[in-house]
Amino acid sequence: MTDKIDLERKFLLRKFAALNNENRLKILFLCQENGRTIKELSKLIKLSHSKTSENTSILEREGLVNKTRNKDNTVTVKSTIKISKEGVKW
Repeated sequence: MTDKIDLERKFLLRKFAALNNENRLKILFLCQENGRTIKELSKLIKLSHSKTSENTSILEREGLVNKTRNKDNTVTVKSTIKISKEGVKW
């Protein structure tokens, strides 16, 4: 039982660590309904392309967004969770 609780705790700690960043939260909000490219996100949150890409990679690693490479070599980001006043839907 202790092992299961420890795994669940680690799972939640990783998720909350990924969410503990204002720019990553902005990315999640912006990508909830429609996918956005890294370039679009970069302009909207006023962050460099490389920092935006880095933040989306952190979110992707934790399963909070999906990233898709398009034919024109752009990357589209789409949130896998919904965030609202009521809470988070995983």
